[in-house]
Amino acid sequence: MNQVLQWLPLWSLDQCLSLLRLCHSSLGAIKDPELIQQVTETYKRFKLYDDVLRATNNASQKDSATPSTSTSPPAGASEAEKAELKKKTQPKWPQWKDLEDACRADPVAVVRHLLSLEPGQFEIAKTLTEQMELPKNLLKEIEMRHLEDLLSKGDTITAFRKLEELGIKAIDIAEGKHKSQFLFYFIYLKKTSIK
Repeated sequence: MNQVLQWLPLWSLDQCLSLLRLCHSSLGAIKDPELIQQVTETYKRFKLYDDVLRATNNASQKDSATPSTSTSPPAGASEAEKAELKKKTQPKWPQWKDLEDACRADPVAVVRHLLSLEPGQFEIAKTLTEQMELPKNLLKEIEMRHLEDLLSKGDTITAFRKLEELGIKAIDIAEGKHKSQFLFYFIYLKKTSIK
């Protein structure tokens, strides 16, 4: 297993996941607790990389498939315009190693990129924030943006369920924003039920 972990940088994400899945399924035969922890954490990290890359690749494919975003430059376009169009249609991180470098350099920017995708990748952003042990206020921002997204789409039932799921944390998340009467009403109900 040490050799698998050592050689991961040489392989594609699919190969890494396959090998890590195999290693993870064989953990019962391992006696070294440090190796077990290392394999488990690496496997979780690579599964998360896969989720992030799938989300960003799907978003870039949707962008290039919309009629307003043509993948071919207009006739007479400058080299700069052509380069900009190519950049827009390319995935943000072409390989898992690029994503890993971005997570090391500025993990908050990676989370914010996930939130900017359409549709927002709130659960993946939350998982990344938790796994990388990023500041708690970022989790609050993710939850608030998710609620705002649900409300802006008119999905008050899902938003209410989300607030109920959050419980008392919903008050902290929603208190500073007050973007809709729905949030005011929910905060009022939660505060009166606490007393």
